[in-house]
Amino acid sequence: EQAGSDIIMQDMGFGVSQRVELERLKHAREMQVAATIEDMASIKKARVLLALPKENVFARREKKASATVVLTATRGSAITGEEVDAVVDIVASAVQGMEPERVTVTDSNGRLLNSGSQNSVSARARKEYEIERQRESEYQEKIDAILIPVLGIGNYTAQVDVSMDFTAVEQTQRRYNPDLPAVRSEMVVEENSVGSVAAGIPGAISNQPPLDSNIPENAIGNGQVAPVPGRTSKESTRNYELDTTISHTKQQTGVIRRLSVSVAVDYQQTTAEDGTV
Repeated sequence: EQAGSDIIMQDMGFGVSQRVELERLKHAREMQVAATIEDMASIKKARVLLALPKENVFARREKKASATVVLTATRGSAITGEEVDAVVDIVASAVQGMEPERVTVTDSNGRLLNSGSQNSVSARARKEYEIERQRESEYQEKIDAILIPVLGIGNYTAQVDVSMDFTAVEQTQRRYNPDLPAVRSEMVVEENSVGSVAAGIPGAISNQPPLDSNIPENAIGNGQVAPVPGRTSKESTRNYELDTTISHTKQQTGVIRRLSVSVAVDYQQTTAEDGTV
């Protein structure tokens, strides 16, 4: 590593190509990111390798940047999942265009801490497996805290198996209450017409006033009086709105579906040479 850095950073005098300058800038950024990661208490040494594609405005499909981080933990320390997530965020934030899914993190023992090349399904399955093992370790520590003061170390064996459900379920419901109707809109139309109604064939004759006559206007046969002509119209439209309730439910992921605990106790009593049991 040091030899490669010396070749890139050595003074080549005049005529340095643009590619060498870009490699120097990339190497300087790698050193800065590595120094930032090494500030964490549990990280002794960090090495960062960046793969930055060349910008090309004519390319139909732009290549994405990626990064590889190799971590060495301090003696007596273990790199936790939160610290791995912090390293991924540091690298993704320090490099323009870097996505967290494109960052691969491993330790000095070759253990994969975060994959930047696996698909989302494989990465999620590995993450879920780690969460289950973490829950089992937590329950194991609680069992040890209860049984060690009573039985002593080595006088029992405990195993914990946790099965979790990581299914993401979202549900939207729309409910109507027919007992609480409300008027949304209402339209009422009324028409009243009183008086004679013009009739006949349109023309000059029908538009002339009638001749004088002694016959009453409202008279009909047998001395009866005709009713007064008129027209009445009424229309009513009323729309009701039902009481509506919309609820959106999102169930929590990572729920424990089954928890199995097995404890085997050494019940055989033995007598030591001094007579103690």
